[in-house]
Amino acid sequence: MSVVKSYIKFSIIMLLIFIYLVITTPFLFLINIWPYKTKRILNHIVGFFSKLVLAITGVKAEIDGIEHFSPKKNYFIICNHLSYLDILVMSTFFPSCYVTSVEMKETPVLGQIVTLAGCVFVERRNKKNIKTELKDIQSALKSGLNVVVFPEATSTDGATVFPFKRSMFQAAIDAEVDLLPLTLEYRSLNDKPLDIKSRDFLFWYDDTSFASHCLGLCKQKNAKVVLHVNEVLTKESLPTCAGELRDKSFEIIHEKYHSLVGTNLKVAESNLTS
Repeated sequence: MSVVKSYIKFSIIMLLIFIYLVITTPFLFLINIWPYKTKRILNHIVGFFSKLVLAITGVKAEIDGIEHFSPKKNYFIICNHLSYLDILVMSTFFPSCYVTSVEMKETPVLGQIVTLAGCVFVERRNKKNIKTELKDIQSALKSGLNVVVFPEATSTDGATVFPFKRSMFQAAIDAEVDLLPLTLEYRSLNDKPLDIKSRDFLFWYDDTSFASHCLGLCKQKNAKVVLHVNEVLTKESLPTCAGELRDKSFEIIHEKYHSLVGTNLKVAESNLTS
């Protein structure tokens, strides 16, 4: 793709972000009056803009296993975490309230976006507020919102699924809602299977800046990602212990992820290091 086209795509995305911020800023006043109704509206606005950004970047998102969930219900949703693109893909299919870190809130540009998306923030560097944060998540669930947690607590390079943190799972147990485990599979880039050489154009982790990564993505022709819906863990079947629920959820997502892409990435990695 030409440099000119890449910068045009990047400029359009930046313009969409600006428009999004302008449209959603007035909701900051409403969120204090009607927090959950306002967040529900913001979740749908995020979904609309997510579709636009994915279309501009050429990222085609598909969903597999749609028969496992009901659009008439809300869920505590967990998923492996690889990129900011995860949120765009998931919001396309599941308008949701995301649980993210205070560090993300403090990130330039992305911090403003997630604030105006109605996210719930947790302080991972200090656990003293965990009870209050769990109550916030529980209240959002009881109000009928989908709430998404990335229990790895960070985005990764896709080599594996990191062990899950247990703390947020208690909110699903206390709110008595079904748990929906999702698995993200970034399948291809520029019509070629994703491997260790190309994954960094899609995966966003470590200290790579958002702007530089987004520009690199805009230089690509297309990509394909599949959101796999695993079997729902119903509220009646949830363990009463957060640790048990974490372990069960991790097993489902870890097994699914490696059955899809883990082997290919490991082969590619061994070839590079041999």
